[in-house]
Amino acid sequence: MRPTRDQLRRNLHTGERIHRTLARMRAGIACWLLGALAVVGGCSRGGGIHDTYGQRRGYEGSDSVNGTAVLANLFEQSGYRVFTWQRLSPKLEDADVIVWAPDDFRPPTAEQRDFIEEWLWTEPGRTFVYIGRDFDAASEYWRTIRQGAPPNQAAELARRLAKAQSEHDGRRAVMPSEQYVRWFTLRSNKAPVQVRDLQGPWSAGIDASKTDIRVEARFDIPTLTESVPAEREADKIRVKQNSGTNNAPTNPKAFNMVDYDTATYVGEGDGLDLPDYEPLLYSRDATLVTRITESHWDDSQLIVVTNGSFLLNMPLVNHENRKLAGKLVEACGDGKLAVFVESGPYGIAVYDEEPTAKYPTGLEVFTVWPLAPIALHFAVLGIIVCFCMLPIFGRPIEPELDSISDFGKHIEALGRLLERTRDDKYARTRLRQYYEKVKGEAPAFLVEPEVGPPIRSTPPMPSAPSQSS
Repeated sequence: MRPTRDQLRRNLHTGERIHRTLARMRAGIACWLLGALAVVGGCSRGGGIHDTYGQRRGYEGSDSVNGTAVLANLFEQSGYRVFTWQRLSPKLEDADVIVWAPDDFRPPTAEQRDFIEEWLWTEPGRTFVYIGRDFDAASEYWRTIRQGAPPNQAAELARRLAKAQSEHDGRRAVMPSEQYVRWFTLRSNKAPVQVRDLQGPWSAGIDASKTDIRVEARFDIPTLTESVPAEREADKIRVKQNSGTNNAPTNPKAFNMVDYDTATYVGEGDGLDLPDYEPLLYSRDATLVTRITESHWDDSQLIVVTNGSFLLNMPLVNHENRKLAGKLVEACGDGKLAVFVESGPYGIAVYDEEPTAKYPTGLEVFTVWPLAPIALHFAVLGIIVCFCMLPIFGRPIEPELDSISDFGKHIEALGRLLERTRDDKYARTRLRQYYEKVKGEAPAFLVEPEVGPPIRSTPPMPSAPSQSS
């Protein structure tokens, strides 16, 4: 399909804008590189890097060597409004461009592809970008850092490289060795290669010797000799599932994941009706980028990228890789909204309707047996108690107001203070002083009797006579 004059004019305008955007992004990418390299200085002290895959938000996502924050920033600098989503749902209907870099080594299922292709033909001029998973920037990071590291850090860097590569290889084991999925034929049993030559429309102006692109699994363009047998095998699986011999989980979407035991990669009719494939970037060893179109998509397109070795955060430090990323944004054309879909290692669920968030309210206890009747009786009893204790029945009583000018209250307060002393003599003395000062004399009960010398009951003994000398 040849582009129209208006499309060429828009592409020219977009290309100029991308060129200016790349120039503005060099400083930002350089800062990201300095931040990433700063980690190396602390590797001997237990430092590390973030390797969260396919995310653009958050501390671990935006700073991850496997993140998509730099690519999303490239879309923003080109005039797009960018936001992130975690499922394939009707919320994506407003998007002009969708970028999906799944953290899943398996190819997309038939259900996921049906949703994406339906989204493409619903509105004209849309672009969906699918980026394969078979690349780990963390391993490349430690491999690159190890080359120029001082001798005292060589052992530690070798250990980190081996750990990252081992984790990548372990997760990669779930990838099928060969699988037809209509968009491409996946072949994972290929030797990894470093791309040194580039061909195709996107290779113009790119120095292949300065790129840093690594390919292991291949996304080959399918042929009918591959698609027809694949559909026959998928039909057998569907018949087996419909017969009830394969038990699927009741609601795998509740965990936003795919049940790969029952999922199929080939849908009905996928093997007989192939779309149009246009390689945009390839080498003698592998196809790197493919544009897929269909007549009923009405100028919408699907761009399949073999892996993120030139689109993730760390690979975009390379200047030639940034130029390739600019060509990707340019191929998406003019748009307003770009959505970066994020998914984990267990796939992404497809929703026909947006799920509503259900928050616990405590009323769920009334739906569980045998707690329901017990809770109901307690609820009724609680309501009765509330009616007995809370309401005030009868005419309201006006409380007696205290008067601050009542002198009697002062006397009562003084009496309580004297009582607290527990000293009867002291209290009588204070009262007697009050009466003597105010009234001139004290009451009889406050006057203490005078105590004289003690009265003797026996006469005194006579004194002894004095002896004369």
